[in-house]
Amino acid sequence: MSDLVQRDAEEFGVHVKAGGWRLGLLVARNVEKLGRGRPRNSEVSEFSKVPASVFAGIAGITDKTVMRYLSAWEHAAADGIVPPAANLSPGQDIDLDLDKLGDWSAYYPPGGSDLQKASQERRKTYEASAEEEGTTAAQVARVVGSKPALAAAIKSDPEVAEAALRAIEERNARPVGQPSRPIDRTDKPTELVVHFRNLHKTVERLVRLVLDGHAVVSNDEAAALLDEVHWLRNALDYIESGLNAGSLDKALTELLEADR
Repeated sequence: MSDLVQRDAEEFGVHVKAGGWRLGLLVARNVEKLGRGRPRNSEVSEFSKVPASVFAGIAGITDKTVMRYLSAWEHAAADGIVPPAANLSPGQDIDLDLDKLGDWSAYYPPGGSDLQKASQERRKTYEASAEEEGTTAAQVARVVGSKPALAAAIKSDPEVAEAALRAIEERNARPVGQPSRPIDRTDKPTELVVHFRNLHKTVERLVRLVLDGHAVVSNDEAAALLDEVHWLRNALDYIESGLNAGSLDKALTELLEADR
């Protein structure tokens, strides 16, 4: 195999693995962003950056395209995903891990991504929720910006639907973006109401599953479900009696003792 094939295959692999991030890196480490009236450094070396116009001329593209890539990289750097272009120099390589970086289209074209279109307050909400779920604000914004695709994913993938339902229940229990935390005693009445509302919605979903013909179970599964229904009905009776009598704790203690 020739060295030419080897070189092209390696370059192909780099671009497939890193996508637009690789192109962004090439611009970020080679192009300097000059402000108005700011002179270039007169000392030129092998590691000196060049203006966008010079880089674009060699690449055979417009300097506007080069600057769009540089701007997108800088937006990603502001989010802490990649190092700033000012910290990079020609020939310098960094690890471009797509699992951590996310989709380049979240930043390119600059100003056109869903994250960049979001208000500052909304971005903070995205960042808080993303940190809690182990993803990035850019990925959150991309999903938000494609609601029809999100709806289709929920309809077509049971795991996505389950994740969506779980997220909705958590959102009803506390404000979006608020970190998980232990709930003190003063929050318990509110927490109780929220859990009852979630239970109501869960039962509604069960009813819809039955009506839609999706509740197909075996005899053994039906027997186990009946046991669960009977226990739940019994628990609700105890809760109702406790609420009516003004002593919910006592009623629930009796329920737990009767269940042993």
